[in-house]
Amino acid sequence: MPHIKTFAPAVASALAFVLSSCSTSPAAQQGLDKQPGRFSLSRAEGLSGQALRDSSAASSSLTTQAATTINVGDIKNTSTYYFILANSGGTPITDIKLTSSNPAFAVSPGGIDSLGTTQDVGIIPIVKVTAVHGASSTGLGTAPLLPMGMNESVVHIEGVTKDGNNNAVPVVLDATVQGDAKLMNVSLTHQGQDVPLNTRQRVLPCADWIGATLYLRCDNTEVTFKNTGNVSLKVTQTSTSDGSPTPQGPFILQPGEAFTSTVKQWGEAACYSLDSGNVQRDQTQLPVLLDGTSQLCVLHFPGFR
Repeated sequence: MPHIKTFAPAVASALAFVLSSCSTSPAAQQGLDKQPGRFSLSRAEGLSGQALRDSSAASSSLTTQAATTINVGDIKNTSTYYFILANSGGTPITDIKLTSSNPAFAVSPGGIDSLGTTQDVGIIPIVKVTAVHGASSTGLGTAPLLPMGMNESVVHIEGVTKDGNNNAVPVVLDATVQGDAKLMNVSLTHQGQDVPLNTRQRVLPCADWIGATLYLRCDNTEVTFKNTGNVSLKVTQTSTSDGSPTPQGPFILQPGEAFTSTVKQWGEAACYSLDSGNVQRDQTQLPVLLDGTSQLCVLHFPGFR
């Protein structure tokens, strides 16, 4: 883990806002001078040219581990969230260590040498928490997916400060960072049986995958598509061969909703474009096309073996 000693220049212009908002009156400061250091963590938004805004602030205590929950909202892809770490007490905090209870939420930096009080002119560190959920918003690279739904990690911050008798005492803050991981997913059933999406071999007695096309060799050609993710799907039907059904859509398929595709004639095919916007999916089951959508097709081909 990186160890911070200096503050990134990219956010230097934003510090004026933080310093002014954290200022303490001289009278109040006299009451803080002999107080031990106390951690304060708040969400920092808009580090790219916008004014900083503090929210979900939490303070620590010496004898118990103060806890707070900071909800970052929907996690659609690998995303980084920024937090301001400050000392709201009257004594500096040193030898600060930061850890995350969930490896999917990486915290940086891993350590800070010293954190002065709000009256000290110096560094106000920015803590980064990166939720790893597939590719980043730029679409570059690959990474593991978070489980669908709420995910969280406890960011544990600990350090050493001085009490009124100049004795070293620990100071601790636990902050739970949580977010709702969004995932696009569908299931297919044929004749009451689930059709696996992660194989390109024979999956049912009369059904085979070739690429992203399910070949149906039996008389029953009804295939049910169900939205098993937690985001809405925009479904657009397209034709792939002569005799195919008239294209339909687009229509919206909400989580838990389903529709049935029927191809009756020999050689009749129907392809469905599935679009959930910039939301992650398991690409071993739903490969992503250049336009960001996924596609599944159903083809009635009784003579295929």
